[in-house]
Amino acid sequence: MAPSIVHLASELNGGAGIAALRLHLALQAQGGKSTLVYARGQTQAGGNAYCFHPLSGPVTDLVDKLSDRWHRHRAKPGASLFSRPTRSACGIPPQLAAADVVHLHWTAKWLDLPALFRAIRQDCPIVLTLHDSCFFTGGCHQTNGCFRYRQACGSCPQLRMAWPGDPSRSGFLLRQRLYAGRKLFVVPNSRWTASLASGASLFKHARVLAPVYPGLDLSIFMPQDRRTCRNLLGLPQDRLVLCAGGADWGDINKGFPLLLNALQRLPDSVQERMILLAYGSGSLPAKVGQVSVRHLGYLSSDRLLAMAYSASDAYCTPSLMETFGMTAVEAMACALPVIAFKTGGLQEIVRPGETGWLVPEVGSEAALAGALSDALTHPNHLPALGTKARRDAEDRFPLEHTASAYETVYRCALEPRDTA
Repeated sequence: MAPSIVHLASELNGGAGIAALRLHLALQAQGGKSTLVYARGQTQAGGNAYCFHPLSGPVTDLVDKLSDRWHRHRAKPGASLFSRPTRSACGIPPQLAAADVVHLHWTAKWLDLPALFRAIRQDCPIVLTLHDSCFFTGGCHQTNGCFRYRQACGSCPQLRMAWPGDPSRSGFLLRQRLYAGRKLFVVPNSRWTASLASGASLFKHARVLAPVYPGLDLSIFMPQDRRTCRNLLGLPQDRLVLCAGGADWGDINKGFPLLLNALQRLPDSVQERMILLAYGSGSLPAKVGQVSVRHLGYLSSDRLLAMAYSASDAYCTPSLMETFGMTAVEAMACALPVIAFKTGGLQEIVRPGETGWLVPEVGSEAALAGALSDALTHPNHLPALGTKARRDAEDRFPLEHTASAYETVYRCALEPRDTA
């Protein structure tokens, strides 16, 4: 009989939540017994997907809002998200009671971590998928070059007021107590993330497994007729279309302001004949320099995403840091070459000269503009790169591969402890 897997994900509109949802659906399609519990977002997952909010009242809601606001204020400008492991509302999803394996994806700003661990049976394996660094630090979601987590966090360089016993240390010590004696199985989402996790002090007694790439349904993310897609989206047929997007254009880490500035550095002849096709929450101007902007807003449908990619000539993800880079893989699956900074997991996804461009000078508008100019000034070579990108996605990122890899993880987690 298939084991019961319960996935927990705070949000379904970000990369971690989307990956959790896709894995849940793939496991079900392969006959697995999978349950997804989430806090925010929309899903067409059908059965065994539940939205859960801990019971709270005006006082607990106010306490959590004020505490979250205070933590944001304590972070330095430009610092990564720092989340608290505790919440005032301590309710726990009832689906945990029947779990053979609990799979944690991204649980920030949702569940009280001590209450969650108390609700999970001591002998129940816990799988942690690393979409960022929160599971192995005192609360930072990106390490930004800090390695204090290899000993014990404290004096956090991302906090305005840092001292040895600051919130990063208390968050670290709390996680250390919660992890003690638990059957923890850690799955990085890329080799780059694995390199960070391998030295994490909090994982000293956990089992850090081989990375598993988040996969895609390649029957949805596939090249479609470009002319048809442009007609459906109201795009002209004779323009050069650069696609870019994510959950939120206001996320500084995603580098979207860099992209908008880089576009204005392109030759006038390129700007005049191109369109930026953008998706994601937030507001954008109608024009950037001489580049027309078509903003589709937030796209919750994979089929609409695939249509947007298929209507485009190339894709740019200007992120300053990505542990993986799901949107780059989505674009490649739709036969688009990708322009990205050489950072994090994107280094494993994009093959320079074969499936796109990697810009070594991370955060440089001028360098990004140079790569965009190289790609867009003479666009006749883009289809050949796109064909290679699709082939690469078929080889490395099928959702079935991801589901099979996690089934192996679950079997490993359920082995007797002395052999696990």
